[in-house]
Amino acid sequence: MGGDAGHGGWTEITLTNSEGNCGIEIDTGTAHRIDADQVTIRVRGDAEMVVLANALEWAGRRLREFAGDRAEPVDGEADAVWETDEPHA
Repeated sequence: MGGDAGHGGWTEITLTNSEGNCGIEIDTGTAHRIDADQVTIRVRGDAEMVVLANALEWAGRRLREFAGDRAEPVDGEADAVWETDEPHA
């Protein structure tokens, strides 16, 4: 739909521990959970979508720096599972 948060559009990213070999911890500032199987981040609005995209790009660059030689090339993303869901009406 587009627009700001009050107009129905959103962006959602879900990270799933599908093979059970990755420890996902969630800290919301008011609660903490260890060994979650899934975490979903949802932002509402166009500007928020851009901010999330920028944050993920920044995080990806930083993680590749930390990983050094162990980092897979960016085209290694083909191994990831991508899923697109349309917003629910």
